[in-house]
Amino acid sequence: MDSEKITQFQQMIANLSEQYKSNPYIIQRIDSHLSKFPELLVKINNDHNDRVNKMKKLMMEQDNFCNIFLSKHKYYFMSHNNMFYEYDNKTYKPVKEDDIYYTLLSTITSGNKLLMPWKQRTATMMMKKIKERSLFTSIPETYTIQHVLSFLNTFFQSKHESKYFLTMIGDCILKKSTDNLYFISSNLKQFISLIEIHSCVVTGVGTFNNFITKHSDKHKLNNYRIINTIYDTNTMTMDLIKNMFSEISIDLLCVAVHYSERYGSAENFLNTKLAEEPIRNTICYFVNNSIENIVDNFIKTSIEKVDNVNMTINEKHMCYIWKLYLSNINVPNVTYSSKLIEMLGEKRLQHYASEKGGVVFICVTSPYLPKVSSFLAFWNKHVSISKDDNDEYEIDELLYLYKNSSCKNTYISDIEMLRMIKHYYSHIVKIIDDKYVTNISCNLWSKNDDIDEFLNNYDGKGLISTDDLYNSYKSYFKAKEMLNNNTNYLLTSKQYFEKNVLKKMMNDVKCDNFIQFV
Repeated sequence: MDSEKITQFQQMIANLSEQYKSNPYIIQRIDSHLSKFPELLVKINNDHNDRVNKMKKLMMEQDNFCNIFLSKHKYYFMSHNNMFYEYDNKTYKPVKEDDIYYTLLSTITSGNKLLMPWKQRTATMMMKKIKERSLFTSIPETYTIQHVLSFLNTFFQSKHESKYFLTMIGDCILKKSTDNLYFISSNLKQFISLIEIHSCVVTGVGTFNNFITKHSDKHKLNNYRIINTIYDTNTMTMDLIKNMFSEISIDLLCVAVHYSERYGSAENFLNTKLAEEPIRNTICYFVNNSIENIVDNFIKTSIEKVDNVNMTINEKHMCYIWKLYLSNINVPNVTYSSKLIEMLGEKRLQHYASEKGGVVFICVTSPYLPKVSSFLAFWNKHVSISKDDNDEYEIDELLYLYKNSSCKNTYISDIEMLRMIKHYYSHIVKIIDDKYVTNISCNLWSKNDDIDEFLNNYDGKGLISTDDLYNSYKSYFKAKEMLNNNTNYLLTSKQYFEKNVLKKMMNDVKCDNFIQFV
């Protein structure tokens, strides 16, 4: 205490003594109070010290409780969607604010009697702390990371590629700028669209513009990074992918952000972690190869020059061979057809303008032409365009018909057949999920005629499910095979059978796909 305050106290007592010096009663009372004052001050001082010590103890206990609670209960918050999340060291899941509050109060009540006076105050303070903890400040444990990488095995051949992909996603979520463009397949695009939707809900960032499926003249070739996948829709459908992804969507977002922050950016990951990996050459193919080099390699590996002027390749076939070449080396198409034809002409391939339009190259052939010729012969002889959307064939069915036709003179895979249909006929047919070709009919097998034949000869009565009816359909043609010296009859898929039977007999359809036969 400063001397001025002491002087004030002394002056106060002197003034009181002077004021009441002629009043013995008051003087006696002043004396009585002053004699007790030292003891009172000791008590006041002790009480104050007790309160201060108790406050310090409570604050220390509160700090300890907060640290222990937040360590045991990993709660996080995202301000964009105003949602809380909990991490159990395996997976991230949304959690209600009331549930967190209840856990807080229960933990204090059951395990910390010292904080009971500050129960509500501590809980309120803790909720504020949790709201300051962004979901992306968490560090995923090994289990979570491996679980996400295991899921990405569906799309990528190695963990390196999966980690690279996650780092790209993390860069997008954190809005890190880059000039790089990631060339992806349409299948991977569907998956990225799923990630975008979930990212938008959680973070507000739902547009990943760096992922592309087609090139543009506006892009610089050396900015392209090729992201190849092993995803096969025949092995796992996109619906199944959606169901699996919904279970780990938040995990994937957190791991992606973790990798982006850990490695700095996808490009840093590419130049450090993948610096000596063979996959880097594939990813950076357009960094190391100009379009001129690619065309030169195409001519060297896919085009054969001959002396026979009758050996020609028209523009349509040449563009298909080009696409086939790029597919074989897992590189996307980065030039337009007109530009390709122009460049091939500049490479001194003899050519002339066809009267039907387009360019015809002469004195050239290609090892890929026999497959093209064989397929086109099959299509022109046996396939016709139909206006009926119900006329539908699976790629596998068309491939079987081709293999058993007189037009077959070389092996064609299902992928090759799909590629040729897309190239030559996508303008007149519909291709669904890279599996079904609609609006066509084939004179080697009329699926509708087979179904009509079965229905006309079906002698069952009463109510029958489409499942049982399909089994009867299969039995009918199996029996027919036996009667015709094991002649092989193709069977439609259950899906196609049900769709067409329900349409043909719509007036007899009852609830839950049951059909009434009379």
